[in-house]
Amino acid sequence: MLGLAYIVLSYPQLGIVPWQGFAFMGALVVLGLLIYFIARAVRLTQGVNLDLIYRELPPE
Repeated sequence: MLGLAYIVLSYPQLGIVPWQGFAFMGALVVLGLLIYFIARAVRLTQGVNLDLIYRELPPE
């Protein structure tokens, strides 16, 4: 995200308004976290523990 912020600020030819670009990127991160935690809460009410599911994945 820092690399993308650097590119946006360094190259105004991209046509991206810096504060709007940062607001959009921040909103995407917040939306992703919100969806994850809502899905996690729903699955916990259904009796599915997502932490245990992620522990079952083999390490690579």
